[in-house]
Amino acid sequence: MRDYADFYLTLAWAFIHSPARVEAFVFSTDIKRVTPLLERKIIRGIPMEALVELKGGTRIGLSLSRLLHRYGGCLRGSTYLIVVSDGYDTGNLQLLRKTMNILAARVGRLIWMNPLLAEAGYEPVSGGISTALPFIDHFIDVHDGASWRTAVQSRLFYSRPNLPGMRFQC
Repeated sequence: MRDYADFYLTLAWAFIHSPARVEAFVFSTDIKRVTPLLERKIIRGIPMEALVELKGGTRIGLSLSRLLHRYGGCLRGSTYLIVVSDGYDTGNLQLLRKTMNILAARVGRLIWMNPLLAEAGYEPVSGGISTALPFIDHFIDVHDGASWRTAVQSRLFYSRPNLPGMRFQC
């Protein structure tokens, strides 16, 4: 994910400077709210010293569980929760499943952006992403400006998909 960090931080910066109410977080072994760091007029990345809580490896379930418990009041039916991750998880997959189930029921739309979807031969079979997939409304490739434009033009940010009995759309 490090290769895509600048692109996604720029995207988060643009969201925060839009008229919508937006909160931004980063996660690896824990989750950290970075909205104040992105509210600056000019984005120059996030200094690593501002992210001392985050260490190597990724515990998606633990991080999303902490998001739910620390910021659950921000998550409601009108919320679009966008997770940006390759889905590789070194943590507890049962916690990920439980947390994804709660989040999917609480928010209006759960969108998962995975830059690996653009890579030839990629299959979402790692433990983390295969655990999360049943709870995701939209699983999309966003890795650069062109793929972001395609996602926006698909109107997935405007209308809820009509998928009775399913929460996943490819």
